[in-house]
Amino acid sequence: MITRINRTYSSATSEPTTTEFFFDLNEMLQMNESLNNSELSFCDGSDRVQYERKYLILPILLISCFIAMVVNIIVISSAYWIRCSMTPNLKISLSLAAADATSSTMYGLLLLISEYGFSLGMIPCLIDLLRLSGIVITVVHLLALSLNHYIGILKPLHYNSIVTSRKVSAVIWVLWLVPFVTVVSICTGFDSDGTFWNNFLNNTDVPPL
Repeated sequence: MITRINRTYSSATSEPTTTEFFFDLNEMLQMNESLNNSELSFCDGSDRVQYERKYLILPILLISCFIAMVVNIIVISSAYWIRCSMTPNLKISLSLAAADATSSTMYGLLLLISEYGFSLGMIPCLIDLLRLSGIVITVVHLLALSLNHYIGILKPLHYNSIVTSRKVSAVIWVLWLVPFVTVVSICTGFDSDGTFWNNFLNNTDVPPL
C-alpha cells in the first residue's frame, strides 16, 4: 500500500515528458508567429496608407488644382477679346475667376511644400494666408453676384442707375481687400507674444503649436 502511494506521488511530481515539452514549445512558436504576423500586417497597413496618400491622393489633388488654375486663367484671358462694354455681372465673374485661380494655386503650392518638406521659412504661412483669403474672397464674390441679381430683379428700371461701373469697381476692390485684412487680423490676433511677426521679420519657421 505504501509503495503504491509513493508511485502515485512520484508520478504526480515528476517533470514533463519530452512529448509534452515539444508540444509546449510548438505552441509558443505558433503564438510568436501570430504576433509577428499581426505586427507585419499593421506595418503593411500604415505603409499602404502612406503609399496611397503620396502616389494616389496627392497627384489627384495636384492635377485638380492645376486644372482649376488653367481654366480660370483661360476665363480671365478671354476678357481681352470682349469688344463690347462689360456688364457688372461679367466684371464680378472675372474677379471671381481670379479668386478661384489664386486659391487653387496656393493650395497646390502648400501640398507640394508640405509633402516634400521644403524649408522656406515663413513663405508657407504666407501662402496659407493667401489660400484662406482666396476662399473667403470667393464666397463674398458669390454673395455680390447674388445681390447683383437681386437688385436687377427687384428694381429692373433703376438697375443701371444703381449699379454703375464705378460702384462695381469699388465693390471688387472691397471684395479683395476686406477678406484678406480680416484673415490676417484673425491670424495675428492670437499672436499675443509676437512670435508670428518676429518669425515674419526674420523669415524663420513658425514653431509647432
